[in-house]
Amino acid sequence: MEKFFNAVQNMFKVPELRTRIFFTLGMLAVYRFGAHVTAPGIDKVRLEQVWGEVAGTLLGVLDLFSGGNFRTISVFALGERVTMVRAGAVVAIFGGAALILAG
Repeated sequence: MEKFFNAVQNMFKVPELRTRIFFTLGMLAVYRFGAHVTAPGIDKVRLEQVWGEVAGTLLGVLDLFSGGNFRTISVFALGERVTMVRAGAVVAIFGGAALILAG
């Protein structure tokens, strides 16, 4: 166990490594803060009703994998949704292109 503590102490002695660790921890803190900020214009009472209705569906599983960001409709959850839409569009385009090229 003493080896572990020595390794942690050595991590903070190297200036570049120390700045990278603090930057990573800072970005993690910003993300966790943004995950709790609800997007503007969301009715929280209606949102709880909707999540009560869709519990146990595919949307509930998606919320589970996003770390609960969809349940609160957080500001950062909106970015995740846009990424999934873009990925879906790319898959659709390449799928259509594969059918055209094959036939």
